Amino acid sequence: MITETEIQRLEKLRQNVFKQIEKDISGAKSSEGRFSILVPDYWEEKENSKSKWGLSLVLYVFGPGRDYMWTGITLMQAIIKAEKDINKWIEEKN
Repeated sequence: MITETEIQRLEKLRQNVFKQIEKDISGAKSSEGRFSILVPDYWEEKENSKSKWGLSLVLYVFGPGRDYMWTGITLMQAIIKAEKDINKWIEEKN
């Protein structure tokens, strides 16, 4: 289940990414800043210990690559990992 707190954290992260994209819009692609949430499949959910949530991002304007994925036992764990990396990239870019 996705919590309200997770949605709020993801939306804040998304807005921070968008603000940085706006600073260098000339290098942006059509899918720039697209986040996707990966939810556990049937078997992962059934065998709870293997349950993996994920957060992916397509990003060309800043960061060391283009496609990113963070995972965790909960969506919040994946969001926290993404926040750490993305905030670092934003700091390096500015």
